[in-house]
Amino acid sequence: MTERWARGPTPRRRLTEAIAIGDTFGLLTVVAVNRRLRRKAACDCRCACGRPVRVRTEHLLNRATKSCGHLRQALRDTWARQRQDDDAYVAAQAPARTA
Repeated sequence: MTERWARGPTPRRRLTEAIAIGDTFGLLTVVAVNRRLRRKAACDCRCACGRPVRVRTEHLLNRATKSCGHLRQALRDTWARQRQDDDAYVAAQAPARTA
């Protein structure tokens, strides 16, 4: 009967056991495990750009977080350049308007 009520490891403990120091997720490398962030398990990581960041463990495991945020900025710059190139191409292909 005691086995029925025995509690297993908490979800936070299971998440932190799945990650070890030195593991890499995207551009983030785990530096410390088992920290807390808003009552959730979290890891201290270092991004490839050198910036330290604290990330929830579940976000690392489900690949929701890949970098400190510099990756998003780089993609945004790339998209802006592509949009400018597309606008220039459309403007060049449009027939000249005569008034």
